[in-house]
Amino acid sequence: MSNEEQSNLSEEEIGAIADGFSDLEKTVINPSTQSPNVRSHDLTASDDSLGFSNNSIDLLNERFARQLRMGLNDVLRTHPRVSTEPAQLLPFKETMVDLSPPLSIHTFRMEPLRGLSILVVDPNIIFTSLDNFFGGIGASIGELTPTRIFTPTESSIIELLLNIVFGSLKEAWAPVLPVNFHKSTSEINPQFVQIADEDDLMLKSSIKFSLSEGEEASIHLIQPASLFKPIRDLLRANVQGAEESGSDHVWKRQIKDAILDVPVEMRVTMGSAKIRYKDIKNLELDQVLIFDLEEECTIYVADSPFYFGTLGKKGNQSAVQLTTQYSKDESVDGYSQTESADENS
Repeated sequence: MSNEEQSNLSEEEIGAIADGFSDLEKTVINPSTQSPNVRSHDLTASDDSLGFSNNSIDLLNERFARQLRMGLNDVLRTHPRVSTEPAQLLPFKETMVDLSPPLSIHTFRMEPLRGLSILVVDPNIIFTSLDNFFGGIGASIGELTPTRIFTPTESSIIELLLNIVFGSLKEAWAPVLPVNFHKSTSEINPQFVQIADEDDLMLKSSIKFSLSEGEEASIHLIQPASLFKPIRDLLRANVQGAEESGSDHVWKRQIKDAILDVPVEMRVTMGSAKIRYKDIKNLELDQVLIFDLEEECTIYVADSPFYFGTLGKKGNQSAVQLTTQYSKDESVDGYSQTESADENS
């Protein structure tokens, strides 16, 4: 609009246009006063909250430790005691301050989640596994110079360890999310590994190994907190739900295992005879009692009848073939016979 056209507007017309814009401003929704379901959000502010409890990661780490122990035993012929430590939420600059080279450090991707993670393996775990693999007693190597690199044989053991670690992680995460792991780079010095800014929040999970001669070593998983934000609902629902019911499940399994391990006495009644009490009083040593063999013997477990069976032999041993099973019923002395499949005992 030219200046000449602007000058043709009267003061009243300009005021009417201004009033129209002021009315439009009144129609803008203010989330804090209009609707309780709408919340204001600052797009420039970062969300530093995890959105789920660290216990979720701790439960996954416990599954990971169990799978890792079995994998080490099957592949590397070593079975160290493995324990987990509570996951820590730390700035990236603090995650590796207590770690000194040489280390076996690997960056990897955890698909379908986006972002890089870090796996740090203490060299003592590598040398202990190497010694066990070749028939040794699992001795560690002791102090190493910071610039010491791994030999081809040691690198082969490292690859085996990585396969076990990633396979164990995949099994541990399976109830929550199917994941695949792909190694990206490897280093021996933590100063050369930079996957985030110094102040970015990371989740650090440590798996501790108890090695021979009282030595300890650890595997560390360092992962960005932002990696888990797309799946925090899954972590809350699946892992925390498993935590709530997990104690009951473990308790029931332990009770069942304890009951199944209780030793009980089984005895077989081969026959019976009726005798008067005065005859019992007159019984002497080496006297022979005659009784009738029953067609079906009764099998008792802890003084309670459980089965009927027939006597016989299996190989050079006496045996009983189970034919029928007792079940409670008042019609026959508190029990009745129920047909069951034959099986040798």
